[in-house]
Amino acid sequence: MLGKDPSTTSGGTHRRILLCVIVAAVAAVAVVAVMFLRQANSSGSSVPEETEPQKVSITINVSGEGFDPSASTPVPLHIEGGDVSEDVFSDGSGNAEAELASGDYTVTVAAPSFASDGSFFKDSDSIPASLVINDGDNNVVILVAVAAADPIDVTDDEVQQAKSYAEKVGVDSGTVDEYAQKATQKRQDALDAKAAEEEAARQAAEQQKAEQQAAAEKQQALAANPSVIHSVPDSQDSETVTLTGTLCMETRPYPVHPDQQEDVYYLELPGQVTVTGTQYGDRSDTKIIVHKLQSSSGTDVPDPSYVGKTISVTGQVAVNVTESDPSYDISMLNFFDYARLTKVFS
Repeated sequence: MLGKDPSTTSGGTHRRILLCVIVAAVAAVAVVAVMFLRQANSSGSSVPEETEPQKVSITINVSGEGFDPSASTPVPLHIEGGDVSEDVFSDGSGNAEAELASGDYTVTVAAPSFASDGSFFKDSDSIPASLVINDGDNNVVILVAVAAADPIDVTDDEVQQAKSYAEKVGVDSGTVDEYAQKATQKRQDALDAKAAEEEAARQAAEQQKAEQQAAAEKQQALAANPSVIHSVPDSQDSETVTLTGTLCMETRPYPVHPDQQEDVYYLELPGQVTVTGTQYGDRSDTKIIVHKLQSSSGTDVPDPSYVGKTISVTGQVAVNVTESDPSYDISMLNFFDYARLTKVFS
């Protein structure tokens, strides 16, 4: 029977003992590490978890003179600040809602809004509304004002922009088109009214200029009236003159037949005129009877349409024997035979 080598048995024992020592050391290190981590956790040295910032409810109230939110497309509002850049829309009561964390923001009207009657509402101020939210705030309310735009100033781009935002928020396309057409028609009506007003102003200015010119010509003609008219020798007629005055008419008994009436037309002068060298001597008066008056076209006038108007008459002045009778109390002077109407001023 063979026996074991004593040296071989001794070496195996030593290796087993060394392996046990190594395993025990590793286990001790692991235990120490676990205990250290538990101690660190119990002492509060862990990293805190990040939390979401608290948000605050925001109400943006849109209002303005003549603005009825229940009869308008929603007003688009743009909120800007920090990491926020978003659009919200007003509802039928004119309010828009948002949820925002504390910070500084601005609120602007992003696009115009249509009203059902074609009115066009825009931001009433080019300066954005300021919104400041502090920690602990709750239910913050701010006001944003809109104002009706002058229809003449509404552009096609603004109409298209308002349509796009209204459709974006879900307004029926048929309603949007109807409101847009009304806004466009309202602009055209305003443009037509402005053009008519400008044309009326132009015509009024032209009329005023014409009236001023006519008044100046009238005054010049009145100032040109001679104060003395010379009779032609050996004739009852005078030199040919032009006199300017107001045509008047008076109904009176006919001198030869007192039981009959006649309409006597006469020229009322602004100043007295004297006819010299007549067979009756010098005769002065402010009235000269017009027996017959002929226009440049040959029409016999005067007629009632000229009464009260300032006219210029060219002809010869005479003194009539019958009219020189004291019973003829209108005038002794008259335009002999036909005189010519040369100008009507008013």
